[in-house]
Amino acid sequence: MNTKRIPMSMSLKIPPLRGAGRCLRFSKRHHHATVASLRCPSSLRIKNCPSQESNKKILACFGQTLSACLGLFFAAQASFGQTNYSNARAFGMGGAYLTQAAGAETVRWNPANLGMRETPNFSLMFASLGLGVSNNAFNQADYNLYNGARLSASDKRTILQRLPNNGWNFRMSSGADLLGFSVRNLAALVGLDVISDANLPRDFVDLVLNGNALNRRYDFSSTRGSALVMATLGCSYGHPIKLPQKSLKLALGGTIKYLRGLSFFEITEARGYVLTTNAGIFGEAKAQARLASGGNGIGIDFGATMIVKRQWQFGLTLHNVVGMIRWNQGVKRYEYGAHADSLTLVTVEENENAVFNNASQKNTGDDFVISLPPALRVGVSRGWKQILLSADVVQGLKNAYGASQTPELHAGVEMNLAQVVAVSGGLNVGGLHKIGSAVGLGLGDNRFAFDLAVGALGGVVPLYGKGMGVAMSMRVRR
Repeated sequence: MNTKRIPMSMSLKIPPLRGAGRCLRFSKRHHHATVASLRCPSSLRIKNCPSQESNKKILACFGQTLSACLGLFFAAQASFGQTNYSNARAFGMGGAYLTQAAGAETVRWNPANLGMRETPNFSLMFASLGLGVSNNAFNQADYNLYNGARLSASDKRTILQRLPNNGWNFRMSSGADLLGFSVRNLAALVGLDVISDANLPRDFVDLVLNGNALNRRYDFSSTRGSALVMATLGCSYGHPIKLPQKSLKLALGGTIKYLRGLSFFEITEARGYVLTTNAGIFGEAKAQARLASGGNGIGIDFGATMIVKRQWQFGLTLHNVVGMIRWNQGVKRYEYGAHADSLTLVTVEENENAVFNNASQKNTGDDFVISLPPALRVGVSRGWKQILLSADVVQGLKNAYGASQTPELHAGVEMNLAQVVAVSGGLNVGGLHKIGSAVGLGLGDNRFAFDLAVGALGGVVPLYGKGMGVAMSMRVRR
């Protein structure tokens, strides 16, 4: 049998005509495919079998059907991420930082902390940033095991068993505090947030690994993706509240934020399928998305904090009590549709347009508004001379843009080993990642500090979770 090697990314069985003869099968062999020559049905009165050019046409048609939904998925995933990594000390304590934020940090965490006497008279933050990448199925050990290897049938089954029924979810997250400062009970911060979330259907992964089985319908309707990039200018104020009990200290605060939307992408609708029968390949796909390059909005947070006997500190914050961005610049809407009916090698050879049709459209869209997800955060901490214990509970009120309605528990500890060295560790349970951990290192004193942290997302041990995050930050206090 004569064979040729051509680059391929998935396995595909292509029926001939009306079930006669045998199907072609393209199989993955180290990023190449071995293509057997087609045995023509004797019932067909044609001089020659369809040429290799026809094979390419039918593969192109099949690929267009898939890319109708999935191309938009990768457009959403390629560039953007999510927040909560801009403060390395907070990340190193597992996110249990509500009561410990001070100075310019309070703009993101709890503005009420500015009303406490313990707040610094002046603080400056700069060059604070972080990044996290995660998924919901595989860890670093899986990647090392399967990357570049020839997958056996058992390997493929194991990979598919790891995938949840709702698909393979990806998240890339980043945040940066570009510049922030505080003077007594006033603070301001300029930040940049990138938030992204995308989902690849489980059936698509099955199709890539095992090829298209006869009489099996592959559904791509769980495809989704969204991405948001925005800059924030936040101003916070904290005010002390006088209480008759001298052992209690109470403060209330608020933050108002100007939100500048820089880029937004969202798949608003995605559905499609591929079905292979003896009569041919049937497929349909439809995808709609909206894109904007600029917008303006506002956000408002409220907070409260209390110190009991100078030992225990409690805090509460309502984030995004008001939070919205109106996108009114560069608004576009995309639509893509594809349809394949009884697709075979012979029908493509005779008339490609008769069996496959697709249409794409790009329109100037109307302005639209998105709401940022509100969240309630409650925290408590207790400090000794060299040890600090802290815990936060977060309840998201909406599933959107990096937030989850699944409750989260964050717990952290920080220990001062010397006057200029501190180590920290933290654990979080619930939320988007279900479980995570982090460790941190701080260098400096009460006037200047540099913090570095690394953590596992979707796991306890860094490098062996289902994702990883890193963060660094610098601050000056007086």
